[in-house]
Amino acid sequence: MQDTAQKLVFADELVEIITQAQQDIKIAEELAKLKKEAFAAKIDKWLAESIAEPQRIIDENTAMLQPIIQKQLEGKSKKSIKLPSGTAGFKKSPAKFTIGGEKIDGKSEQLLELVKAHNLNEYVITKEYVDWVGLKKILNVVSDGLVVSDDGEVLQNMEAEPETDVFYVKAN
Repeated sequence: MQDTAQKLVFADELVEIITQAQQDIKIAEELAKLKKEAFAAKIDKWLAESIAEPQRIIDENTAMLQPIIQKQLEGKSKKSIKLPSGTAGFKKSPAKFTIGGEKIDGKSEQLLELVKAHNLNEYVITKEYVDWVGLKKILNVVSDGLVVSDDGEVLQNMEAEPETDVFYVKAN
């Protein structure tokens, strides 16, 4: 009896050590996340400062160049002019779509709602996928990793490792 009690006291001490180490890991991960965010902000600031002057030069020179090119292309079917240092001209930019001021793409929930509301269902894509959680409930793992459905059919080419008990420790 005494030996069992001592072993449980020792086991409890080990659990305390493990849970403290788990806490230390969480703290380290949180610190790393905060440092990454701070570093990212520092890099963003550096980048903004680094490109400010070149962007100002681009903007000022573009403002001077655009009317010159526009004048040269007036009445011509060409949309650009080749110069020794490069090409300057005009091209169509694609339309930019927004809903409620927010840019949208094919995965936008707002766009999906809008398309359905206007009965444009032929533009809605439905993606098939397996109910893996439900399927796993009817599968059985037998010897050699074979997988059998609940009606006894072997699922060819599917293999599995049988369930095992995994040791865990968590704080109370």
